[in-house]
Amino acid sequence: MRLLLDTHVVLWQLAGFRTLSPAAWETIEQASHVLFSVVSFAEIGVKAAIGKLSVPPDLRAFDRLLVAQARCDDLTIVTADKRFAAYDVRLVAAGG
Repeated sequence: MRLLLDTHVVLWQLAGFRTLSPAAWETIEQASHVLFSVVSFAEIGVKAAIGKLSVPPDLRAFDRLLVAQARCDDLTIVTADKRFAAYDVRLVAAGG
């Protein structure tokens, strides 16, 4: 099964203020793919800009979301951001 996580599910887990149901965790653990859509980045940005969403202060540049996507999809991240070195993910340096 391939899963697409809704924006709020990802935010709940990153913020640590709401846990998923046991059924949801079991489904995620058994999934062949767990995905997060890039459309959600736009949704987060719009809602945060109009004051309808308060994103966690440590969610700087959505690094963890990109790392999660890279891990889920077995991807390598191309970046010039040195903060990615702190995560267990393959990297290619984008800058000189």
